Amino acid sequence: MRKIISLFVFFQFLFLPCFGQVVINEVMYNPTTEQGGDSYSEWIEIYNPTNESVNLSGWELCEKELLAGYINHTDSEGEGLYLNEGTNLSPNQYAIITDGESGTEVYQYFNVSEDALALHVDAGSLCDGRLNNDGETINLSNGTYTEIVNYNNSAGWPEAKDGYSLQRINSSQNLSNNSTNWVGFPPSPGRKNFYNGSYFEIFDISFPEQIFVNNSIEFNITILNRGLEKGTENINLTIINNTNSTVYPNEVKAINQTKIQFNWTFNETGNYTICAEANNSFCKNFEILPLENASISLNITEEDEKIIFYTNLSNASCTINYNISVGNFIIDSGKIEKEAFQNASLDIGFGKFKVCANMILHNFNNINKSDNSILKNITINPGDKKRYRLRSWIDKEKYELNSSINWIIQLFIPLNGSTTGNLTLKLGKNKKSGSGFKYFNTTYENNSFNITQNGTTISGNFTIPENYFEGIYKLRAKFKYGSTGWDYLDSSDNGIFWLNGLKDLGDLNVSILGEPPETARFGDIIPIFLKVNANNYAGSLGCRARINKDLSISKTRYASLNYEMTYSFSRGETKYIFVPLIIKPNCNDHYHNSEYRIVIETKESNNGKTKKELSLNISGKANNLCQYISKGSTTKSEEKSKTLEIEILNLTKTLARNQEFTTTVKLKNNFGKKVLFEIYSYIFDGFNCLTGNWRANLKKIKLNKDEERIINLTNKVEKEVKPWYYSFKIRIKLKDGSNIDKTEQIKITNKILKNKKEMKETPNLKIWNDTKIRMNLSNCEGCKMIIVGPNISVITGRKYRVFEDFGRYAIFVIKDEIVLNQTYFWKEKTVSNKTEKNLTEKGKSEEENKTIGKFSENKSKSLVDKVVSTLQNLVSPLIEAMKLSIK
Repeated sequence: MRKIISLFVFFQFLFLPCFGQVVINEVMYNPTTEQGGDSYSEWIEIYNPTNESVNLSGWELCEKELLAGYINHTDSEGEGLYLNEGTNLSPNQYAIITDGESGTEVYQYFNVSEDALALHVDAGSLCDGRLNNDGETINLSNGTYTEIVNYNNSAGWPEAKDGYSLQRINSSQNLSNNSTNWVGFPPSPGRKNFYNGSYFEIFDISFPEQIFVNNSIEFNITILNRGLEKGTENINLTIINNTNSTVYPNEVKAINQTKIQFNWTFNETGNYTICAEANNSFCKNFEILPLENASISLNITEEDEKIIFYTNLSNASCTINYNISVGNFIIDSGKIEKEAFQNASLDIGFGKFKVCANMILHNFNNINKSDNSILKNITINPGDKKRYRLRSWIDKEKYELNSSINWIIQLFIPLNGSTTGNLTLKLGKNKKSGSGFKYFNTTYENNSFNITQNGTTISGNFTIPENYFEGIYKLRAKFKYGSTGWDYLDSSDNGIFWLNGLKDLGDLNVSILGEPPETARFGDIIPIFLKVNANNYAGSLGCRARINKDLSISKTRYASLNYEMTYSFSRGETKYIFVPLIIKPNCNDHYHNSEYRIVIETKESNNGKTKKELSLNISGKANNLCQYISKGSTTKSEEKSKTLEIEILNLTKTLARNQEFTTTVKLKNNFGKKVLFEIYSYIFDGFNCLTGNWRANLKKIKLNKDEERIINLTNKVEKEVKPWYYSFKIRIKLKDGSNIDKTEQIKITNKILKNKKEMKETPNLKIWNDTKIRMNLSNCEGCKMIIVGPNISVITGRKYRVFEDFGRYAIFVIKDEIVLNQTYFWKEKTVSNKTEKNLTEKGKSEEENKTIGKFSENKSKSLVDKVVSTLQNLVSPLIEAMKLSIK
């Protein structure tokens, strides 16, 4: 008979059976030869336990439709055989289901009740082949209700052999697939099953073969649930000695249990009887044996990477409590049983160990108690293994953020005898795919580590950072000792642990809010609103929208200005932001009216990027902007003649927290008239000022027509700022309320500077010029100056220096770090055919507070800055309104 593949096993979890439906009641899967054999006489009985008729039309057995039974067939003696035809199963009626080919043999070899409904499947055998004698999944279904019986002889189900059938005890639905609700009994097709009753049955009581006095003995009572739906019953347990005295009385309530376990210690030798009583009574006799006096010692050896525990008396049985340590690590502890005439072994692998153990004897009275314990050093060599001659251990299996991992590495000399190499310990996280680890952090490295002997041991620790995600991690030790890629030792699968870290929120996610317009004009400024879920990301995020392709001709066309907005995000934060798409005015008709591709990009500080693409039809012009753009004979100098130039001469782009810094700025008035304005500077993250007050260093300036002036703006970074990349902005606010901005990116490090009050000294650098430029550094013990100027580049510890050449001088004062930097300009200026050297004292005093010189010109970006600044003023209320509506 061929093996049958069980189907629909998992459906028993999807279709929870309910009471009041048709049930599978009896299965004949192994008829004898006298009963017709497997090939012809297998059958299944179903039963309707309800008070209502059930129409079986459309029902299926193992996905085969049930049909009305055979008519006018003959029995074993050739007489006409009447079968109950139809598919309507009456209350408390049985039905017999046979296969679709030779089902009549069932009625020839079995005494089927005439009251039973006769059914057969529409084709072939009952299920997918003949019913398997070892196990089968049988399902009966009408499409919405499914009854499943999954008998399996190797999973505790009773075996129906020697002509017996598998019979159900209780018709309750929730016991359909419960092995204890079925028994093997002589077949009763179409009738009530022969086995009747529902109860707990005591099946067996087990205990050790030899029981010695003063030892704790474990008893196990095996129980069979014979059809009890709730599976609850009281079990009475008693132990009686040889004088019929009860030494152990107890009553246990068994709830859906198949085994009851308890322990008892006997203080006297002799014969005893243990009994368990439920619906039946089950008893067993046993004897408590005395302990003999003996001198027994515990010994330890090693064999095949196992630690062997043995005693000098081979028939001694005992419990051995042990702990095994490497260095100051206890890497394993527990207890192990040594049976009489057997040794106890512990598979520990290779390594250099300290083993501490003590024994508790069960069958002897040890007269030499000092031999009950042992402490021994054991070295287990890795043999001829080439790579796995290195082991690592950690002190826990689970860690928290900011906790310390203590580790130990143990090395054995490579097979080629090399003893010096590169030892590393790297931390890796389990890949999301589940295959292997991705190593990202080297916690220890020694490029010239020396293995002095087999079992060389090194230990250390490191702290888990506060920003690691939860998951499975591994510390992997590796010792590279040769020139080829295969010359290394590896710690294999040691060092794996679980970290209760941050929840993995996923990658940064950017989505476009609303529907951007489908059409626009050249010169339009379109705000694109974004929803940004930072998730795992924290830091600065650059955002921009740009046009990079004319889709109609499939050519690159940069038809927008490249303007980037910067926002700061905390982990898990969600913000609603905007980026401006600034379409070029196209005053010179360089771009066609066409469909263009828009790219919305975000760039993380770690160079991670996201990109969204849209299309936009652009035609026509917003001509109001073209008046600001140079056309025809307009020169670049004319284009910027109406602007106020800002040139940053000196900017510290890497700053510490709590650091004060000074920025040197050159201003030039190109408005063609006198201008009054305010100027100030600050660092910001897109929303918040990171240098105190926004206008903390505000200065009011008046510049005459074509006048140039150099000023210094001093800011101080707040102490609580998170290390990251931020925007530094210089803002000029004109009298008409408009702004002119200059923005640069700066980096703030993790370092925190002390306040000036906490510093012992404040350097003072004085620079002046008469016929020469002179520099004097004071109040800075141990400082050095780096001076870079015309024809000079020098590092000096001298505090007073003199130079003669005109030009720009950059001075850095260093003491362990840069503590001061300034830039000074000295320019020769002709006045009435005389050089500045020959200026009158009056002239000198008039020019005393001005630094003069020749400066390079910067291309003006005032138009873009002005437009974007105006756009920000327009859309900021929209953003706030959007935030409020979302809240």
